[in-house]
Amino acid sequence: MGLENVMHIPRVSIIMPAHNVEDFIGEAIGSIAAQAFSSFELIIVDDASTDGTAEVLRKAEELWPLRAEQLRIIHQANGGASSARNKGVAEAQGALLGFIDADDRWSPQTLAHLVAALDAFPESDIACPLYRRINEDGDEVNYLGERVDPRPLRHAETRQFNAGETLISTPAQSATGVIVRREAFLAGGGFDTALKSNNDVDCWLRILWTRQSMLVQCPQAVVDYRIRPAQITSDVRRMQRGHAQFLKNHQPLLRDIGLAARLRHLGLVRAYWALLAARHGDLGSALWYWFSAILLFPGLALPGTLGSSAAFAIAKAVLPTLFWQWISKLRRALKRKN
Repeated sequence: MGLENVMHIPRVSIIMPAHNVEDFIGEAIGSIAAQAFSSFELIIVDDASTDGTAEVLRKAEELWPLRAEQLRIIHQANGGASSARNKGVAEAQGALLGFIDADDRWSPQTLAHLVAALDAFPESDIACPLYRRINEDGDEVNYLGERVDPRPLRHAETRQFNAGETLISTPAQSATGVIVRREAFLAGGGFDTALKSNNDVDCWLRILWTRQSMLVQCPQAVVDYRIRPAQITSDVRRMQRGHAQFLKNHQPLLRDIGLAARLRHLGLVRAYWALLAARHGDLGSALWYWFSAILLFPGLALPGTLGSSAAFAIAKAVLPTLFWQWISKLRRALKRKN
């Protein structure tokens, strides 16, 4: 390999799977083009989109300030996000692999902070950001999908998580914004294309367990994670089936963390399902998941937990609008005081 080619090898390969995201992918690409850390390539894998996504991609080089060697667009038959990510990795040149979904967006300093975190913690194979939730219009929202006034994140320390802690705390809430050392990703086996949910966490856990390494959470690397009805997370029953397979994939880890931690994990997962079911109007499932979450891990009934957010989502779905608005205002006022 000549010196000229060596000089053009990027440090980070960013993989973006794309399927029917014509309304959002331009914003996602723009957020990558605006990164302060410039040693990257962006590999977009169009997973057989049937809308205008391909047309947006045809204009990508004209619309965003990316050099020709920084942008590659690949088309594949529909195989799902995991298949598209694996395809992107197979084409990647960087020693670090980054992932962003085509409906999300990064802050300009995201990549710089994530790379710096991996450099500072050589025992970590994975770096992830803190997340903001946004809606389809790009407005910041809370767990209930309500718009909130954008606020600066409170000061947080950089934290590290082993495999068990990652399973319980889920610091990497999405594949978006995660960067991984290439050799670690390959050692973990990549994304499991048979899993229809939890495939990102499944991948991270296999890396951490196989290599007995750590995940570092970087508080400055803020990523906006978009919540929209078309996502798989809107299909709670499908998520439940996927989670059962996910658990089968990680039996040694589950045995290692012990019964109390397993119950906490199962409670947190059910609280999340309760929240999603309530937001999509399936109150019967929401109540079932919520009560089972509390039975598994009673601490989820406490204020400020995911379980309490699920309870508020259920309340919002059943209470008269005016009464809910009053409760919501009181809740936001109490949060501001804290």
